[in-house]
Amino acid sequence: MFLSLIFQTVRWLEQISEILHGNLCLILGNHDRRSKSFYRSLGIKLISKQFIVEYGTQCVWFSHYPIIPLPEGIINLHGHIHNNILPPEESQLGENHINMSVEVREYRPWRLQDILRG
Repeated sequence: MFLSLIFQTVRWLEQISEILHGNLCLILGNHDRRSKSFYRSLGIKLISKQFIVEYGTQCVWFSHYPIIPLPEGIINLHGHIHNNILPPEESQLGENHINMSVEVREYRPWRLQDILRG
């Protein structure tokens, strides 16, 4: 599941970490200003860099910032841009860039299989 922790209250983070199952991971971004020990105390694994996983037949690149240029055939799940959409003529983002910012993802966790289905 993916969930941006941006702008959330301490109490909200404590509550959500208690009800989510599985491994909770956070790719650190420019708004993640709480201490590392705070996130770890909630069972959240901190990831300081981007990473790539194979999911079925798809290669998925997880990152805070959009990956530009994105190699062909790779899907990039990223945050950072919130709900700011650049006009197509100015954007370097393609159809394989998937914005996971909470503002465009209903402020809720998502299953990877549902994200990749579109």
